[in-house]
Amino acid sequence: MTPGSERLFLFDVFRIIAILGVILLHQKTAGIEPHVAEAARLSFRWCVPFFFLLTGFFLPGAGGRPAIDIKRLSKVTVIIFAASIIYFPLSLSVNGFAALDLASILVGPWFHLWFLSSMLMGFLIIIGVSSLTSSGRLMAIALVVICFTLLADFMAMIDPASYTPVFAMLRHLSGFAFISVGFAVSQSRGAIGPLGGCLLVFFGLVLIYAETAFLGHFGYSQMGRQMPLGAVIMAFGVMWFCLGTRVEVPGASKLSRIGRDHTLAIYVLHPIFLKVADVAMGMVVPSLWTALAGIAFAFLASLVTSLGWRSLVAAKPRETTI
Repeated sequence: MTPGSERLFLFDVFRIIAILGVILLHQKTAGIEPHVAEAARLSFRWCVPFFFLLTGFFLPGAGGRPAIDIKRLSKVTVIIFAASIIYFPLSLSVNGFAALDLASILVGPWFHLWFLSSMLMGFLIIIGVSSLTSSGRLMAIALVVICFTLLADFMAMIDPASYTPVFAMLRHLSGFAFISVGFAVSQSRGAIGPLGGCLLVFFGLVLIYAETAFLGHFGYSQMGRQMPLGAVIMAFGVMWFCLGTRVEVPGASKLSRIGRDHTLAIYVLHPIFLKVADVAMGMVVPSLWTALAGIAFAFLASLVTSLGWRSLVAAKPRETTI
């Protein structure tokens, strides 16, 4: 059985955990102690790399080649187009006609949509590069891109004006890199095992907090960091833990279905519901509890919307041909 056809329960559970982490990253931190907000954000920076790694892990098709076909490319393109239609009016209301610049059109009109366009670009690069070079060289290119992305993220903290545009470009390329590495992991199948995965997660967390404490002495805040080294190590650790661990849980299929079928829709929709929660609780003094309530509301509202949409599509009568 290929990794693309096998569905491991823990992968889907960690999809849910990861999407909650993404919502947390996008939640406002007003009313929360700065060190608590910083620690929480850094602790969940592994989530987006993990999603890219999973995308690559479930790519293998016949002959161990990436299963990137027209159907997959079309699906991602349609999602990007639909998300752009949803967010362009919101972007226009906030940014005016600046929302119509080339970057917004290519990357997406809202801050989080870079993930989708990065995924599409990653697929296209893999198609082009894998036909020209060996899998080993593809892996080497991917690792170089990841290393430069990590370096650019660090330099953007030191000198935001000079390096933030560089990091934005490399972050977009990182989708290709992480998808390629996830594909390579699918071929090795649990190289370090679940214990090794747990150790990587622990080491990544320690590295994040040690880096935060060290750089804090020099007056550098980690709040804006998007891809610290420790977070990338954690993403690999979580993936290997999931890959090497098998569990049987009663009723797991329903939870697994949420992780498998709805996390992408939750990713696309959650900023809208975070905004709704922010407006609804505008008269309440911001605190940790209001932030957590907003995260819970955004997750549940996005999930219900996704479930409703899928039910509506499934209920539509299908045309028959004679």
